[in-house]
Amino acid sequence: MTTTKHLNSLPSFPRMRKSIRCSLNPLRPSAFSLQPKIILLLAALFLLTPMSLLQSADPLELKPYEYVEDFESGKDPVQPWISHGKYTINFKGVTEEKVFSGKKSYKLDVTLDNTALVYFKIKFPLLPAQGRLHFETQVLTGEKNTGSCAFGYNLNYEPTVRDCIWNFKNPIKTTDGKWLLEQNEGPIDYANNAGLMTVTKYVWGVQKEEVSPFIESPIIVLKGGRGARVVVYLDDIRLTGMLPPLDTYKAQMARRWQPAREKFERLMESWTAIVSRAKSSLDKQRELSKTAAMMKQSAEKKLAALEDEIKEIQKKGFLFNEKKSEQAPILEFFEQFDPSTLSTVDQYLAKEKTPFIPYSIPPITGLKILPSDALLPGALNGGLRVTACPDTREPASFALFALENLNDLQFQMTELKSAQGNIIPASQVDIRVNKRWYQAGGAWQSVDNPKIAKRELVPELLLHDDALVQVDYREEKNYLNLSFPEGAKRRWISDPDEKWPANYYINPHSVLIPINEFPVKDAPRLQPVNIPANTNKRFWVTVHTPADAKPGVYEAEIIPTLAGKKAGAIHLRLEVLPFNLPNPYYTSSIYYSSTLHEKHPHGSISSTYRSEEQIRAEMRNMVEHGVTNPACYQPFSNKVLFERYLQLRKEAGIKGPLYTVSSVDLTSYSKHPGETKARIQELISLARQYDIPEVYFYGIDEATGEKLNAQREAWQAVHEAGGKIFVAGYRQINFEAVGDIQDVLVCCGPPNREEAAQWHGKKHKIWCYFNPQGGVENPLVYRKNYGLLLWQNDYDGACTWAYNWSMGNIWNDFDNKACRDPNMAYPTVDGVIDTIAWEGYRAGIDDVRYVTALTAAIEAARTANNPKKAKQLAAAENFLKNLKQCDLDRENLDSLRRQIADHIMQLN
Repeated sequence: MTTTKHLNSLPSFPRMRKSIRCSLNPLRPSAFSLQPKIILLLAALFLLTPMSLLQSADPLELKPYEYVEDFESGKDPVQPWISHGKYTINFKGVTEEKVFSGKKSYKLDVTLDNTALVYFKIKFPLLPAQGRLHFETQVLTGEKNTGSCAFGYNLNYEPTVRDCIWNFKNPIKTTDGKWLLEQNEGPIDYANNAGLMTVTKYVWGVQKEEVSPFIESPIIVLKGGRGARVVVYLDDIRLTGMLPPLDTYKAQMARRWQPAREKFERLMESWTAIVSRAKSSLDKQRELSKTAAMMKQSAEKKLAALEDEIKEIQKKGFLFNEKKSEQAPILEFFEQFDPSTLSTVDQYLAKEKTPFIPYSIPPITGLKILPSDALLPGALNGGLRVTACPDTREPASFALFALENLNDLQFQMTELKSAQGNIIPASQVDIRVNKRWYQAGGAWQSVDNPKIAKRELVPELLLHDDALVQVDYREEKNYLNLSFPEGAKRRWISDPDEKWPANYYINPHSVLIPINEFPVKDAPRLQPVNIPANTNKRFWVTVHTPADAKPGVYEAEIIPTLAGKKAGAIHLRLEVLPFNLPNPYYTSSIYYSSTLHEKHPHGSISSTYRSEEQIRAEMRNMVEHGVTNPACYQPFSNKVLFERYLQLRKEAGIKGPLYTVSSVDLTSYSKHPGETKARIQELISLARQYDIPEVYFYGIDEATGEKLNAQREAWQAVHEAGGKIFVAGYRQINFEAVGDIQDVLVCCGPPNREEAAQWHGKKHKIWCYFNPQGGVENPLVYRKNYGLLLWQNDYDGACTWAYNWSMGNIWNDFDNKACRDPNMAYPTVDGVIDTIAWEGYRAGIDDVRYVTALTAAIEAARTANNPKKAKQLAAAENFLKNLKQCDLDRENLDSLRRQIADHIMQLN
């Protein structure tokens, strides 16, 4: 029998939802600013609106609520929902085999074929997430059970069609043949705190008080290793509590959403106006050559797609941040589009007579540049301009649009020379191909892999050998050329059902592939490339300015050659600034899971076990990208390898504290306090021998509630032993529970200045992760979110997950149904293959280094108190103050960096 009291019908909302269905964390794979006129308008509306309508949550009358499901009716209220792979339902339904009360109960018998996680929903009417709610059910595990079950809720946030999953307590593995009462309160608290913050992270322009949380349904979560069997019986499910009347809550919901709706509508009006102006400009371009007409057609096609996208967004009535970041660069391109470019193309071709059209392109851009694009962003034959400090690496990029098939295209590089006769060798300039290949699901915007098998062509890899990765554009497949001793062999790396032997899996997701079975290796320098006619190929240029480089302007040429003959030239101008960059003021970190292992001395192609050669290359790569202190996963159980790891770390130039993620298991403290504390002390003592001043130990990742509070004793023991604590967690939740004892919070989601102030008030620190995780191909996202945005919000560090992590084969983005591989760089047998996202991460760190340098220059000028520098000091202080408050989405980050550099030079 099912009984429900106090239920009303809800309005019809779109049910296509984007769910948080994969917990991406380091331990388990599993704005536009308002214009002044708008601000005045909103202020007037505020004064004219009753306060009862402006409260983020009007006080609502709560009434008793009760829902009971005892299964006596025989109806099946449970439905399959989400899985991260295939599973087999052996039995699902009402049964009389075992009961707690009455004559019937509910049984689930499921085998997890190639997945570790399956969700089932209990059919249930939506409830307002306000008031109080208590859940309880009787649970019995079956005799053949080898997995576990847990319970939770799916929470909806109307009208954004965003939802998230909340699991409570630890999974139930056995009930020893007895019925167990499983109960919990708290979904409403979670919905209005951590869950709500997640929604504001994903939905553009929405504040917490503008969306309305609902409880959609209780969920049953089945877990286990591949092949595990979960057998569980349920009886007497009961939900009781005090909830508001639904019609009142719906009325409140409409009032809440009004400011967000108006802001969204203004944004759509501005987008529509940009498209309209660009279309009008293109329409006026007539009497064009065949090449220019092709470029016009390419632009018109992009505009039509953009117009359709805007219409679809308008139908939804809200905008996901990832969709905004995808469309904003396209809109910016057309907002700045100069239609005279089309006639300039004809003038260039008449003068230069090259079989290609060269474009200089901003390297860190949010605009996807695909092979078929004919009209490209950037300057036509404008040359490359790089500004750098000594001992830095700075990017530039160019693209060639081929007017005919270009075969065996090569590049020669001249020395960089200054007017004063100073020289930087050509060897300090590295050129690579920006490879476009197919990636899964949410490529370019997220690491989620939606259930729909979608493939996205995205620019990502930076290769010396363009032929290393081969792409079939018709079949949308990627192939990798592996370097076996007997010769190269091609391997398909976009197989969604790729299989490896069972013993290759180090967890239900990650595959550890021996190097001799997957010998992927890039060339040391750029190899000849081919560009088919009427397509473009983009090249990435990294200039390493030596530490002893003299200030000044250096010039060189990148010379394309075809059949050994010169085919034009691309001018490179390098300005070396007269000051050095310090390390960033914050701790620049990233979750780095690679370790040495006694059974795998030759390493692997995965995200775990590495050879010394691989770790040495990866550590050097991280340091070159500004990551001064990656988090360490090397276990302390093998002290010989742990010391070797510390030595490699030291040789790579990594200094400062050691942030250990899994070196010592703090969860064992309650059972073995003396032994655990001794290991902590021993590790700290050993670290000091390698000039490591402090050691930070990791708590339980992303813990909440009882699991978070239960760690206090172990954390206190770490402090007593001379160590410190850092761990990933959430705004508000961690500070309220353990803010007095947690030394560093690696905080989930976008930075928040108020949260930072709370941690600083305890003399503790706050870092950022999951904004986003690694693996999102868009480099501009990382430059902004892990650069100046953290400085604006007073954060003390950056440490997202992960440098790389395999959700299967680390080179196959399609073999996990829930999540893509969150890779900032890809492993090879002897080194690393970079990505443009990783270059964006470095650019963000360098932005912070410039701000750090300007802050130091201002402090030095204040101390010097030189009247001749008073004007420059005031200008620098005012600039820094405005920079702290500016909307980075509306700024050109290259221009900001140049202004920072100018202020530094004026003060110095």
